[in-house]
Amino acid sequence: MTESLPRRAWTPKEVAAQLGIPYETVLDLIHKKKLGAVTAGRYYLIPDFEIENFLRTQKLP
Repeated sequence: MTESLPRRAWTPKEVAAQLGIPYETVLDLIHKKKLGAVTAGRYYLIPDFEIENFLRTQKLP
């Protein structure tokens, strides 16, 4: 059996579930360039480091 590599990128739906926010909000953040993403064909993938950067740069209320 081969070992799989750890995941390094996530779909917007997966990111929404991880952050506890709506899917549409993730897409909005991508379109407003507040959350970095790469395209794979017509799909978005959000690398781990972009999620970490987004969380680090958000201001707390």
